[in-house]
Amino acid sequence: HASNIRMEPIHVKRNGKEKETSRARKVNVLRITFDIDENRIAESGNKQVYMRIVAPDGSVLSNSANASGSMTSIGGSQLLFSVMKDIPLVQGHPVKDISIDWHQDGNYLKGTYNIEIYNEGYKVGSGAVSLR
Repeated sequence: HASNIRMEPIHVKRNGKEKETSRARKVNVLRITFDIDENRIAESGNKQVYMRIVAPDGSVLSNSANASGSMTSIGGSQLLFSVMKDIPLVQGHPVKDISIDWHQDGNYLKGTYNIEIYNEGYKVGSGAVSLR
């Protein structure tokens, strides 16, 4: 289960400094940070976590540089995902502050972006961030 999901829209200035912003036209990076709760069932090892970022218009953000693709959900349907990350899990221990940066090719739209996190076809967490 994913918890403590936080999303920061970030504007990267010319000098490289980062500043959180809520204005869509200034956002360069969406930084998604979350925790994986204590794992009592799955065996220890690397697990693949898939993240879907759904734009306000309902489209799933994708970028070949981030290795976007499709995965199979537990119901057997194919879902597009934005980014995948390998997470080292240890049975009986939580994993804190997993961070994934999403770099968009074009501009961000104004509205609410929904984040969905999946592991082994199951939705393990979700969150949202709004941009003006």
